Amino acid sequence: MTLDRARYALSEQENERIFRRRIVPQVLGGSGRRLPAVVFVAGQTGAGKSALASLVTRALTRADGTGPVSLNLDIYKPYHPEYDRLLAEDDTTAGAYTSIDGHKWMEKAEAYVISHRLDAVMESAMRDPRDFEEPVARFRDAGYRVEVAVLAVHEACSRLGALERYLRQVAVTGAGRLIDRHIHDACYRGVFRSADGIDTSRVVHSVFALRRDAYCVYSNHLDSAGQWVREPGTAAAIALERNRAWTRSETHRFACSIAVARDSIRSLAPRLRESSEAELRDILDLASPLRHPQPGAGPAAHPPVVAAQDSADIRQWWPQLAQGGPAAGQPATGRHGTSPSPSANLPARPERGFEAGR
Repeated sequence: MTLDRARYALSEQENERIFRRRIVPQVLGGSGRRLPAVVFVAGQTGAGKSALASLVTRALTRADGTGPVSLNLDIYKPYHPEYDRLLAEDDTTAGAYTSIDGHKWMEKAEAYVISHRLDAVMESAMRDPRDFEEPVARFRDAGYRVEVAVLAVHEACSRLGALERYLRQVAVTGAGRLIDRHIHDACYRGVFRSADGIDTSRVVHSVFALRRDAYCVYSNHLDSAGQWVREPGTAAAIALERNRAWTRSETHRFACSIAVARDSIRSLAPRLRESSEAELRDILDLASPLRHPQPGAGPAAHPPVVAAQDSADIRQWWPQLAQGGPAAGQPATGRHGTSPSPSANLPARPERGFEAGR
């Protein structure tokens, strides 16, 4: 049966009332800047955008505590007055039923941010141009510095990430937001479409391709003439990183996450357990070609990019990447005594591999 997404759509008047009376005062605070910046944290559902976005937000937060506005569809959907009831009744359809109003609030929030010259961190699953190319163009046309951090994550890891998030939500609230596999796959393909557009159309000022733990595998930025300083290769870097073989330690962490998820699934109600078990089997099949034959807690997959423990440390080395260095895949040393860049480039505080950012 086809889902009627408009079934619970609010009237234009009610949508606008909620936006003005609740969303603006609760979510869209801050003061404007003459040269604002927006950082798009991008990747398919479950890739780890939330963890990376929190690092970017910390690094863009000013000394007075004023931080960038978060533009994330998941923030806006719960403002729908029927959201909690729909989630409790059927967690597989609640997101779809509230998506029309959620997208309207997201677009209104974006317009509000631009008109007030606020810094922003926008999460994008890159499913279609509405999610990435169109907002990028609007921010660029408004005079923003536009930077993109794309998570280059294999589909087995992102589907596991989405499943783990769902299981945590069920454990805490009794209901969760289960992502439709077809939506995930559309976003997975959309990352390549968007990455190719970044390379060919030069719509952003800087781009970074990252592993899930925020390790940079590729970076590029435009010079003063609007040309890439390096041969553009965002899409190629993402493809290479997605399909590389995993190390022993990565395979071990993945197996540990699978074991935790399996234990959580056993505690689900029967109606929820079957679909989650099937999803876990599919994830294992997807991961099979990449896993190391002898998993173990071996050495780290790569050296830490920077041993930053707070936002001040992160911001000290961002100006290096703004000027084109260090090269992707190399540790950053920090630039003590240098004023932080007002635009965000890349927070590279390593997290916990596959276990981070669910």
